[in-house]
Amino acid sequence: MKYSFFGTCYEDSFLLFDCLKSIELQSVKANELILIDSSLSNSILREISKIFKDSKTSIVYKKVNLPRVKALNYAISLATSEYLLRFDSRTRFSKNYAEEAIKLLNEKNK
Repeated sequence: MKYSFFGTCYEDSFLLFDCLKSIELQSVKANELILIDSSLSNSILREISKIFKDSKTSIVYKKVNLPRVKALNYAISLATSEYLLRFDSRTRFSKNYAEEAIKLLNEKNK
């Protein structure tokens, strides 16, 4: 089951890292993490690399200044997975969130 998490980062980047940790701890690992960074911070990619250093999840990171909806659409256009799960910096996922979400999506598609 291939899936991607995608989201944006603005001036709330200090909240982002707990969200990313909850993504990295998923029971079924994401194929990719797509983050469109419109913040003023220059250390986000370094922190993401630390969180995902032992992971097989590929990181798609773009530093561009876009309004939120355009940034989300851009993230979607970069995705290569069948399923996309959105996050923002305030999101915290349970360990089996992605597994359960994809299971529900598969049931709806039958």
